[in-house]
Amino acid sequence: MAFNYQNKKRPGPPLYTSFGETPPPASRSKKMKKVLEEEDVFIREYVNRENKGFTGTIKVRYADFQVNEIDKDGNLVQLTNFDPPVYPSDLEVPDIDAEKIKELLSEEEITKIAALKDLPPNQKESVEIEVTNFDKEQRTFLHKYVKLIGSNTLNSNTLDKPDGKKFIEVNTKKKSRAEIRRSNAKKIKFLHFTLMKTNTETSEMLFLLGKQFSKKVNKFQIAGTKDKRAVTSQRVSCKYLNYSDIDKLTLNRIKLGNFEYKEHPLQLGDLKGNFFRIAIRGVTATDETIEETMTLFKENGFINYFGLQRFGNNAEAATHDVGRLLLQNNWRAAVQLILRPVPVQLNTPPKIQKIEYLKQRYAQSKSAAMTLRGCDDVGFLKSCIEARILVGLARHGENAFLNALENITRNTATLYLHAYQSYIWNRVVSERIKKFGKEIQVGDLVLVEVITPEIPPVKEPKPESMKERREERRRNRREDEEEDEEDDDEEEIIYDVPAARANIHVVTAEDIARAAYTLADVVYPCPGYDVKLPENEIGSWYYDYLKEDNLDMESFRSSVKLFSLTGSYRKIVLKAPDVAWSIIRHDLPDDDILLSDACKLANRTLSEFKTKSLKAVAIEMTLPPGVYATMALREVMKCSAYAAHQRTPVSSVPIPVVQTEEGAYIDY
Repeated sequence: MAFNYQNKKRPGPPLYTSFGETPPPASRSKKMKKVLEEEDVFIREYVNRENKGFTGTIKVRYADFQVNEIDKDGNLVQLTNFDPPVYPSDLEVPDIDAEKIKELLSEEEITKIAALKDLPPNQKESVEIEVTNFDKEQRTFLHKYVKLIGSNTLNSNTLDKPDGKKFIEVNTKKKSRAEIRRSNAKKIKFLHFTLMKTNTETSEMLFLLGKQFSKKVNKFQIAGTKDKRAVTSQRVSCKYLNYSDIDKLTLNRIKLGNFEYKEHPLQLGDLKGNFFRIAIRGVTATDETIEETMTLFKENGFINYFGLQRFGNNAEAATHDVGRLLLQNNWRAAVQLILRPVPVQLNTPPKIQKIEYLKQRYAQSKSAAMTLRGCDDVGFLKSCIEARILVGLARHGENAFLNALENITRNTATLYLHAYQSYIWNRVVSERIKKFGKEIQVGDLVLVEVITPEIPPVKEPKPESMKERREERRRNRREDEEEDEEDDDEEEIIYDVPAARANIHVVTAEDIARAAYTLADVVYPCPGYDVKLPENEIGSWYYDYLKEDNLDMESFRSSVKLFSLTGSYRKIVLKAPDVAWSIIRHDLPDDDILLSDACKLANRTLSEFKTKSLKAVAIEMTLPPGVYATMALREVMKCSAYAAHQRTPVSSVPIPVVQTEEGAYIDY
């Protein structure tokens, strides 16, 4: 019998967080989990190897790392006002001949009809318009007018009075609960707004908004996630959220503004990039060294590595290792690696503690069913990868490892596989830069164009029977309810060019002779069964590195569709198009040296510095989606941009060295 993970009556020790119990104490032992380092994932080389760069400390203050989204139209997303949204006038009376309406109806009648559509839900009112002298065409036009202006909230019927006169009665119709919610949102589905957050994870921010506005998290849509320890601004859309609800917001770390109603939501990937303003404090290098470093960075760019965020922070259970096991069809080992417990430290977030507690229970009991006994937190069981795998084992059998893996979402599964692709890509690129430097090679690959697939229009067949009509109405009524049950997993967006859409050119000797391309034009494939490899020595490295892991290119064509990848192409070097920098001299280690959008909106200014004994460098640049800003900083600083490798720049004054969390990458 299938295991019912929601059964509260089954015996066994409860999962502590399901019943509000005190969690087990965090480990105070000296045993620490091995943190993944850049060397482990082949982040090893630099474009400008001859330049020593300059060192410093990043993210001392939240405002030292500012990220502004660039929307798909190329506009910089900034918090500039808190004004209420303007309702689009074209949504009020679409496709209506205004002059013809004025010929048929008086101003008073037009006003009365317009007032009906704004009445509270289920308030019954009606308006009668005499149409005795109207012909059939004019009456039909009025019915269409009512239907359009009412946006499915008004009915109209023709009435024949005993005295021979004709009237069109316009009345409000009874609304379902779903229609009431739409009515409360002014019949415009999506409220878009700019959200500025400070030191908050994107997932946490969405959870907090949902809690504040009593909305499911999946009602909020974003173009991409942003860094935690930073001040970030991005667009958000929410279904059926009224501007009047914004008054309920009481979160200090979140500000909302630039409101706008639209008919469509944001989609993941609806952005052209991100604009970064970054302060590096405690710089001791000379001004000449700073200028030389930044000039080379602007001219030559940086290696477009996949950053550490791609691989997790635990070297003993890195995501690319799980991906390798999945490609090997070693389902047992993959599950065991995902469920391997790691030491819980004192500062571990509660949710991670809960996950580790679950993994520890499984390690002790060796039984998924026993591990899950007493856990009735359905939301946790749906959203946690480890819990979903345990539920799969409990349902299908303790050795049904493939079935358990198939219980996770496509997005989660590809996260592991893409991590392994990224690992191989990093390794190939590091070896290529080490051996050939900035020189382009015969056989290298260049992306000529991105092919836009043609999508044929889909024609929805009209219902042919009463049964089909009823089923269609039921589907429409269930729309909101079904959305509430959708998977809340964060979707992974791949910004590299998919193999099927890439028109690839192989570099020839003639291309090199006429300097047709530079290293910034070269792309290398993330391995998959449908990619072209470099037609030189570098192409053979892919086979060599995969062979070390008992894999080949056909391993990416799995019999399990969940674990198949066609591959993609990624630029090996990236140049930011608008790099700018300045040297700032200030007094104290924690002085405000960059103003956020909120500070500018409040007309705040920077203080005048007196001693100017400390030096910082402020960098501005725009990066495309899918590019790690931490890799750009690494090129400038010639060291890891992560906390474990930061140097304290001023020994006499303690400056907090903070972990960069997710870095600056627009996370997948």
